[in-house]
Amino acid sequence: MTLRSILDINRSELEDILVNTLSCKKFRVDQVWEWIYTKRVVDFSQMKNLPKNLRFELSSRFSFYIPGILDQKQSKDGSIKLLLEYDIGCVECVIMPFEDRVSLCVSTQIGCAVGCSFCYTATMGFKHNLDYTQILTQFLVANRISETQLKRPITHVVYMGMGEPFLNYSNTLKSLEKLTSSEYYNLSVRSITVSTSGICDKIVSFAKDSKCGLAISLGSAVDEKRTKLMPINKNYGLKRLKEALLQYQKISSKLITVEYILIHNLNTSLQDVKALVKFLTYLRVKVNLIPLNASPNDSYFPPLEEEILNFREYLVSKRIPAPVRYSRASDIYGACGQLRTLNESNNKKN
Repeated sequence: MTLRSILDINRSELEDILVNTLSCKKFRVDQVWEWIYTKRVVDFSQMKNLPKNLRFELSSRFSFYIPGILDQKQSKDGSIKLLLEYDIGCVECVIMPFEDRVSLCVSTQIGCAVGCSFCYTATMGFKHNLDYTQILTQFLVANRISETQLKRPITHVVYMGMGEPFLNYSNTLKSLEKLTSSEYYNLSVRSITVSTSGICDKIVSFAKDSKCGLAISLGSAVDEKRTKLMPINKNYGLKRLKEALLQYQKISSKLITVEYILIHNLNTSLQDVKALVKFLTYLRVKVNLIPLNASPNDSYFPPLEEEILNFREYLVSKRIPAPVRYSRASDIYGACGQLRTLNESNNKKN
């Protein structure tokens, strides 16, 4: 018999089970809830203030479905990359410590259907959507490791791992609701950002459905170049994307983050940055400039330092915030999809 995930149980359901079915006192509901959502414990046997028979009953009815850690690597910059194994396949998440926070990059799908030519995940194709509890268990596993190894909890979450979050919209939304609800994990909506390649109808919906941050992976503000980098541009071109972003900011007061990956001799020229500035007209944004880390396409190369500086200086001269975000964990295959691809390659060799 397949057990139901305890993370899929709301408080009223838990109360009904404990009080009406198992004849527990009502205060046991508070205890169990605190273990799961405040202390973030993922093992019923560790809930020490519960009677042994109640721990047994809970474990016989529910499971946390915590994934196994298939691979774990720590970077010289402190980042920890995890390859997690679910019964439907493997996903990656990355713990990234900063001076003022610890961020976690989570995945929403196994593989991806978007097919960005600079992304390793695209080489896998699309396999499965993760359900919202599988997104949450990435957070739980990573938080446990962060607290143990870094001595700090996860404080921020970015949906920038494997998959396109807006092609798994309902599960993405449910996981966001759980992470930010005061009844559950109680993270601030200001500490969570969801990145999309530009699913325009969902961008507008997201403004209504969530108070979390929005990031757009742009790649280029020239249609032909963006289509080469991101084939999704054939269906959601720059004109349509701009209209969706304008609609978004009519509903949401949040600043939009634009992620612009810099690729040598492809999208770093003066013409490219001018096109970007034109695209950003009337949008409230900051631009994260991301020098290419590594690519499955051997015709793409990281930008020269001069390209980065010139591109950034032009944006700053137009009063557009444009920090350079160098890839973290590059020494441990930190780019999206790399660790899973490497693991599969090694397994084939063996």
